[in-house]
Amino acid sequence: PNVRVRFLHPPPVPAPGPLIIKEVRPPQPPPPPPLRIRQQAPPFPPPPPLILRERPPVPPPRIHTQTVIRQLPAVPVPPRSVIMERVPAAPPKPRIFLSFIFFFFYYLYE
Repeated sequence: PNVRVRFLHPPPVPAPGPLIIKEVRPPQPPPPPPLRIRQQAPPFPPPPPLILRERPPVPPPRIHTQTVIRQLPAVPVPPRSVIMERVPAAPPKPRIFLSFIFFFFYYLYE
């Protein structure tokens, strides 16, 4: 039998329309009322006390410098100091040893 297979093609898809995005924002609410902060300035310091004084007394007259020279006796001479030096006695001369050396050289050169 004569069988013909034919594939059917779907109709072409139409091109899509343009994509339109609309952003809608609700209206902005009115700003809130201002925040009021009240600061009270510190009180002024009290004025300094008013001091009334009478005139100071007149100072006494100034006494000028005076120089008085007094003749004093001379200072005595201090006493002489004494220094004691103790020196040990000289050792005795070694007579035996010197005579031995004398004889040694005497016989050596003879």
